[in-house]
Amino acid sequence: MNKTNPTDLNTTIESTEAKNQALLTQSTAEEAKTPKQLDWVTEPYGKQKQKKSTYRKPKRPTRLTGKLPLEIHTQEAQLLFAGKLSSQNDLGLLRFGGQMSAIWDAAAKDDPYADWYLLKVYDAVIKLRRQLTEATTAYQQQIEQTYGAALAPFASYKPFTKPLWFRTQYGYLGAQILADFDRLMRVAFTANSIGILLDHDPEFIKDRWSKKIALLFKRPFQWQDLEITRADFEENNEKAKQAILRLGRLPEGVLKKTLRAPFAPPIIKPTDTKEDIVKQETIQQTSDEKPPQDTEPTESGKTTDT
Repeated sequence: MNKTNPTDLNTTIESTEAKNQALLTQSTAEEAKTPKQLDWVTEPYGKQKQKKSTYRKPKRPTRLTGKLPLEIHTQEAQLLFAGKLSSQNDLGLLRFGGQMSAIWDAAAKDDPYADWYLLKVYDAVIKLRRQLTEATTAYQQQIEQTYGAALAPFASYKPFTKPLWFRTQYGYLGAQILADFDRLMRVAFTANSIGILLDHDPEFIKDRWSKKIALLFKRPFQWQDLEITRADFEENNEKAKQAILRLGRLPEGVLKKTLRAPFAPPIIKPTDTKEDIVKQETIQQTSDEKPPQDTEPTESGKTTDT
């Protein structure tokens, strides 16, 4: 029987190990060059099953929302909030806010008259708020001349509080008007209670300013949804002519979208591209930087006091 030389056996083993090591090195190098693939689990009979990923896409936060509490101390402001201060079919804050939302939606659909009414209502709100603040400040100064600045207007120990939520900024602008009126009446009643004689009694002050606010709340209802767009005016079709007869001639700046309210929706038409939308948002941001107007645009594009 032939005997194996131990030296030859060791040489064979070393040669085999060297070959295996070379194959392993080559395999590792090829894996490094190959893009990383999904991990696979080999099951019996050659079946393969992909591992289930444990990664979960984070949920996006919902849109911001909340309710603003409106606090009212006088019965006059509370009745004005509900539209029941007088028997002249007045409209309350909630109906005002709802109508402004309808105008907002129409303005987003390129209705130039809706855009115009957003501007007119905004200017009217700013002007009326300034007048209310001036009247309140004048009455408060008369109180301070006698009793000093330490005397604050009388307040209700249990005021009327109403949480508010509106789809547009205009409902909240209307709420600011009510808050201003409420403070004015508090100052007027305080002065009357402590013996300060103002230029008018509280009843006259209430009637004068509540009528102005009631007219403001009715203003959006002069707008009519004619389902018209700026394209109709470009074509000068019959629809545009009828709209002019019913709602008046529009300022040139409104038609060209260079005159818009600080709070107005982006105008998005079905045919608009992404570039058009970005351009419109840029124009809107530029107009927001301008100071608010206290005047109303006329047919010629100039302004006049409302």
